[in-house]
Amino acid sequence: MRPDYRVSCWIRLTAYYSSPLQPDETIAMILAAGEQPLSSIPFTRGSIDEDEREMSHAGHTLTWDQPGSPIPEPGQPFSEIKPVSESSPASVGDIRRSFGTVYALTLPQEDYYQVSR
Repeated sequence: MRPDYRVSCWIRLTAYYSSPLQPDETIAMILAAGEQPLSSIPFTRGSIDEDEREMSHAGHTLTWDQPGSPIPEPGQPFSEIKPVSESSPASVGDIRRSFGTVYALTLPQEDYYQVSR
């Protein structure tokens, strides 16, 4: 089957961060914020999986370090990614060493440019 587009450009973003709170407190606050009226946070208590290892809703996925199963480094080296600020850690491991538990928020894929055939 022939594709509908000659060129299709898309972006998928994963943000890595940490929290000063313990993981259970952090997750509880995210869930509480998501359940507020008109909240832009897509996660509610119904979006957490049975193993309590990730939350997902509407293409948004939040995962976090688990005992014996930390968030892996992304495939692309961070040296190719411009940090948010000069003091930003350079890797997931650096975030973990500096701040504790690592959380990874992956946003839905967004098509931003297409050229039809």
